[in-house]
Formats: sequence, structure tokens, C-alpha cells
Amino acid sequence: GGTFAASNYAVAYNNGDIVVTAAIPLTFNAIPSKVYGTADFSPGATGSGTITYTSSSTSVATIVSGNIHIVGVGSSTITASNGTSSLKQTLTVTRAALTITANNVNKTYGATLSGGTGSSAFTPSGLAYGQTIGSVTIAYGTGSAANAAVNTYTGTVTPSAATSGTFNADNETITYTKGNIIVGKA
Repeated sequence: GGTFAASNYAVAYNNGDIVVTAAIPLTFNAIPSKVYGTADFSPGATGSGTITYTSSSTSVATIVSGNIHIVGVGSSTITASNGTSSLKQTLTVTRAALTITANNVNKTYGATLSGGTGSSAFTPSGLAYGQTIGSVTIAYGTGSAANAAVNTYTGTVTPSAATSGTFNADNETITYTKGNIIVGKA
């Protein structure tokens, strides 16, 4: 077909080479334990062909664009497959450290402090994936009474029971740090 006319050309045929390369076997090294909040990472399998991954527990980890995305604490079997073979490794995700520190409270002599649920007088440190905490319960100790002398009462603002927001307490080991009551002159 086309407009090629063999009579207008001197045609020569040359033998070509066929190159056969050996397939590289699939390898998949152990996945080190990860802490909840770790950024997405490559599972690291190598070999011939396109390698795809699956997670046995999508409540622990999912696969996003070929990388492992941690969702929660626990274990999941990650399977690497290149179409001809597959290998498995266990991913273990441990709790992240979360610290909730009660804010210091300044009060004037003669004022009374009363605590309770629903307080936002705290500072979190270690929240993963941009998560939030809605509130904590605050209890006030020595220094909260109206007749408390002018002084700094160390460790007398006690936070507990973090709740609401977008965080999941099951994925964190929470440490609560006390704040101070600072009583000033009236």
C-alpha cells in the first residue's frame, strides 16, 4: 500500500538481533515498625514488571499512589505482586505520643476558679495528620479558692479526658501535663 514503488529504490534487508534479558526476581524486605502519624512511604519491593501492593487491613493502612498510608494502630499484611509472583510483609503501627498541657491560669486574689468539662484551656503537642482535640476536662487544685494567698501554685491545673475534635485516642498514648495557678494581688 501507500505510494512506495520498489522499482525506485535499491532495497537491502539486514538481520536484526533479539535481546533477551533475565527477569529480576521480586524481592520485598521487612517493613520496619512505624509510629501513627508517619508520612506516606514506599513499601520498597523491587523486581521486574509493575509492582502493585495491597493491605489486608484498611483500618491500619491503605495503599495510595503505590505508597503505604497509615490509617490507624495495629498490624496489616502488605502484599507486593508483579503479576507473576507475590511476597508478603507485616506492617506494625504503634501509638503516637500525644501531650496535652493545661494552660497556666492567672487569677486575682478573691476570685474563685471552678473547673469542669468542655475546656479549651490546653495546648496539644504531637497530634498527627492535622487532627484536632475539641476539649478537655480541667480540675483546679490548691490556689483556686477565693482566699488563696498571692503565690504561684505549681501543678494545680489538671487536664484529663480529651474529647471530640478529629483525633482518635486509640491511636495515641496521651500524657497529661499540669499547669499552674498564679494568684496576683487584688
